[in-house]
Amino acid sequence: MELHLTDAFDDKHPDADFAQDLEAIFTNSSLGKLQKLHLEQNEIAGFDFAPHVFCNLPSVIDLYLGDNELQHVNFKFDCLYHLRYIDFERNKITQLTANDMHLLDALPGRNQNLTIDLTGNPIPCDHINDLFDWFERTKVNIRRKDSLHCVTNASTHHETSRNCAVAQQLRGPSLDGTSGSSTVAFLSIALCISLTLLLYTNREVIRASVYPLWLSLSRNIHYTTIGRQEAQEMDV
Repeated sequence: MELHLTDAFDDKHPDADFAQDLEAIFTNSSLGKLQKLHLEQNEIAGFDFAPHVFCNLPSVIDLYLGDNELQHVNFKFDCLYHLRYIDFERNKITQLTANDMHLLDALPGRNQNLTIDLTGNPIPCDHINDLFDWFERTKVNIRRKDSLHCVTNASTHHETSRNCAVAQQLRGPSLDGTSGSSTVAFLSIALCISLTLLLYTNREVIRASVYPLWLSLSRNIHYTTIGRQEAQEMDV
């Protein structure tokens, strides 16, 4: 059973009224066998006032919330024991908070496969490392992960997008530069210590090689000095 409510509500609706009205619709309707719910293009900003809005749809497996204005995963879905897919495409998600990640991780934690799609969200390139760290450790499947794009503020009024994976690789494991500076300092100290140990270990070989050269230079300097003194005496 599939229900399409795409662009089905007024464009301007208070979040509280909308979420509560939607919850009332699901509660008073015979939707116990509903498997796919489409709520795209309804300017939904959140479900803070009705976090259990979908709990009256126990059979839902696919939840489509694309093209809305969601900024966070602020609704409960651990009550949906058959849920396998949530579409978050083209919303206003700039990051996943620790609470968002916890909610999403709860389903795989009970051996329930879950796939999400974050494509088209304005994820800042300056804040993608935490997101990619979560990608690496979570059991949630991230649909089209390699094609995700992040937003770079090239100027105050202009934004450009770039591939998230590329931006993450360019940034490396740290975004604040502290780790990079510490690494450079550590490597420099390690290099100096290594060179010192190398010179000390091979000091006899170095001495045997350098001493004859130093002795030869000393003699040349000595002879040059004597030659100059003799020349001065002849001039007198």
